[in-house]
Amino acid sequence: MITRNTCQLLWAALLLPALLFSGCSTAAKPDPADEASGSIAAEAAQDLNSMKGDPVPYTMDVEVKGLDDKDAAKALCSAMKGGSQLESMRNDPPDSRVGLERRAVSDRDEAKKLLNSRGYYDGKAEYSIDWEASPAKVLLTLIPGTLYHVAKSVIDCTDKDTLSPNGKKALEEAPRDLRPFGLKDGVPAQASDIMSAVSPVPDWFWKRGFPSATIQRARYRLYPSKKILNPLIEVKTGPYAQFGPLEVQGAEKVKPSYLERLQPWDKGDVWNKDKVLAYENTLIQTGLFREAHVEPGFDENGKAASDTVPVRLSVKEGPDKRTGAGLSYASDVGFGAKGFWEHRNLFGEGERLRTTGILSQERQEIAASFTKPAFYAKNQNFISNAFLRKEETDAYDLRMWYADAGLERKLSGRWWGSAKVSAQGGRIREDRDRWESFLILGVPLTLRRDGTDNLLNPTRGTRLQLNATTYWGHYRGAFSAVRSQADFSAYFALLHDEEGNPTDKLVLAAKASVGGMLGSTGSKVERIPGALRFYTGGGGSVRGYKYQSIGALNWKGDPEGGLSFNALNFEARYKVTDTFGIVPFVDAGMVYDTPMPRLGKDLCWSVGLGFRYYTSIGPVRFDVAVPLDNRNGDQKSFQIYISIGQAF
Repeated sequence: MITRNTCQLLWAALLLPALLFSGCSTAAKPDPADEASGSIAAEAAQDLNSMKGDPVPYTMDVEVKGLDDKDAAKALCSAMKGGSQLESMRNDPPDSRVGLERRAVSDRDEAKKLLNSRGYYDGKAEYSIDWEASPAKVLLTLIPGTLYHVAKSVIDCTDKDTLSPNGKKALEEAPRDLRPFGLKDGVPAQASDIMSAVSPVPDWFWKRGFPSATIQRARYRLYPSKKILNPLIEVKTGPYAQFGPLEVQGAEKVKPSYLERLQPWDKGDVWNKDKVLAYENTLIQTGLFREAHVEPGFDENGKAASDTVPVRLSVKEGPDKRTGAGLSYASDVGFGAKGFWEHRNLFGEGERLRTTGILSQERQEIAASFTKPAFYAKNQNFISNAFLRKEETDAYDLRMWYADAGLERKLSGRWWGSAKVSAQGGRIREDRDRWESFLILGVPLTLRRDGTDNLLNPTRGTRLQLNATTYWGHYRGAFSAVRSQADFSAYFALLHDEEGNPTDKLVLAAKASVGGMLGSTGSKVERIPGALRFYTGGGGSVRGYKYQSIGALNWKGDPEGGLSFNALNFEARYKVTDTFGIVPFVDAGMVYDTPMPRLGKDLCWSVGLGFRYYTSIGPVRFDVAVPLDNRNGDQKSFQIYISIGQAF
């Protein structure tokens, strides 16, 4: 049967020579014949534009034949549909049967690749199209055949004869096959499993003295008669290397002696990629460098005169001074401002001096801190702090000075510990309306761990800090006390991207704090200076309540503070966009007059809603909190807090 489209094609074919012929005319004077030809050409162009066929809708299915393992067959079907052009473009049908055939052929070729990747190297793929069905039915058939298995894998070091005696000795422990990397003999010869075992092979050599090791060639031999595959991995180890002297390029302000102390290896240690990466990260974390790169000091031919090779460090220094400032607002204490100036390389060895000024309605402070890194040990710092403070709150009025000094040391992994000696003194005015002097010596001890992914805006991990300080001093008589506090927070990313990686779209955050004070004065709160007591309430603890207002009140109705406390904070941080988020939250806490807190007893609760604007320096926070327990007649119905950084 001759269709309308077929007639149009024949008509166009007859007209094309005439159209080409008419294009050769150069007569300046119009000719009736030309006009007729132009009319015919226009009609032909209109017919050509209308030649586009109607869409060919279709359905698509996949079947697997000859495979007894139903789970494997189901997995093949699922994988095939995931990479199928027919499936992904099903809602955009082709304009002709030829177009549908092309899609089917593409899927058939893709199916063969899939079978090979799953270890079915004799596998076949076919397709069929039922044109009589409406819509057309496309069936893709996979015939896997026999599954191939890994018989024996081999790792061969091609240049082992050129190595030094130490290098040859190091190769005695090198793996001879892929079994140490997870590819056992006799397992199905699936491409993903094989590649997962091959990819970490160079890393083994990089960590054991061969920094330039590479996979020279990977061959995979098929034996169809035995249905087996044998991987052969040829490794070019390069020269053997041990850490030698440090050669620095790009460091003008930082002394090489400081960079040498930060090295996580000793001269003569076997070259190890992990130590190199740790060193590069340490240098970046000092804040002194924008870039840091370490490589072995081989010559231009990739060789070394001896096993001990120079360590070439290339760095790009960053600015060693910086300043910053921030504003805050809380409806219970008013506006506040904070600024700092910092020198991160004071004497050329990473010494950090930071001065800070705080100005708010209830507190004015000038502070300074000094850190000397790598102090007589790689993971040990000398630290010191000092400040002058004036503070006027409902609980007390304070004029004081403070100074401490000590050491902090990396214990293991993410754990740090510190021990210091401190001294503080000044005057304080509490409920008696008269100033009283105090002088206190202390020994602060701290143990902390930070396992989060970000300092200012964590989305995963946990933090723990334990503080215990022993005090001896004079305030309304001699006293001694041990003040301890524990803070634990956890962060959980609940949503993941298409590859299964956690995102910061929705983060649950929780924090628990507890503290207590034991002293020679027993449970007499008034014998402890107000500046050492525990308080809660306000933007830094339980939002919605006035600053320091939770707990017992004195005879004047002002906060008295306590000998112990506990507090809880919960937030659900949801990012509406990349720059804007909302945060519903719940806070709770209480201060007690006993040396040990009554955990969970008599808590004051609050609820609220926060808004976050995310910037490169951290989120800007705007929180509105409502107290659920109006324990004080002047308690407001809500409080507002504005600052930079997450609440915890």
